[in-house]
Amino acid sequence: MGAAESVPETSIHEFTVKDCNGKEVSLETYKGKVLLVVNVASKCGFTETNYTQLTELYQKYRDKGLFFA
Repeated sequence: MGAAESVPETSIHEFTVKDCNGKEVSLETYKGKVLLVVNVASKCGFTETNYTQLTELYQKYRDKGLFFA
């Protein structure tokens, strides 16, 4: 067996993602904030329930700094 390949550590803040409108957003924007990243498939069957629960979670914790991306 060979030595494992070394992978440099990467911060989530180094990534850029697309928002729901297709606009590129740097996660650096959210540095220092509480951030929950949610990845859903729009046709998986759970999406509507997930959005309802996420909305409730956001309403409960937004004053404490919770933000969704």
